[in-house]
Amino acid sequence: MKRRILTGAASLAALTLVLTACSGGSSDGGSGDATGGATSDGAATEAAGGEPITITLAGWSLATTPEFQVLADAFHEANPDITVELKEYDATQYDTQMIADLAAGTAPDMYVQKNLKNFFTYQDGGQLLDVSDVAEGLSDDVNGVSAYEVDGATYAIPYRQDAWSGARRELRRPRRA
Repeated sequence: MKRRILTGAASLAALTLVLTACSGGSSDGGSGDATGGATSDGAATEAAGGEPITITLAGWSLATTPEFQVLADAFHEANPDITVELKEYDATQYDTQMIADLAAGTAPDMYVQKNLKNFFTYQDGGQLLDVSDVAEGLSDDVNGVSAYEVDGATYAIPYRQDAWSGARRELRRPRRA
């Protein structure tokens, strides 16, 4: 069951990468670069016997960044026994708050790196999940994976932000009555 949770968490991390690309270019001062990560202990709450579990996902500016809720809802729809709860952080202090929560042991189960500058801080602190198995499944035309490797293990997957430029417009399109 723990392997299933870690696989689900890795899938959620990969989806987080995709949807985080949609939130780039915000006014929070972030660079728009993002990589996904998961806590190294896979700390999801699990009841015995395969009962429903809840995992937490960090996000920022939830009122103006609906991608996090869309991601959580879609993951829950595909995995009805896993609920994703969002934990909101201040967009301008995200990395500072996340590093403090990780050090205190109070961080969410899953989090997104807003930019690459703190990648090695997270990796060196043992806060990233080895996603080498996901990286091995990528086609040869995916570049940049080696930037996220340390000692032969891959800890994040890059994305092309321009490949998702239309996705943000689709998510933000108002619904018609």
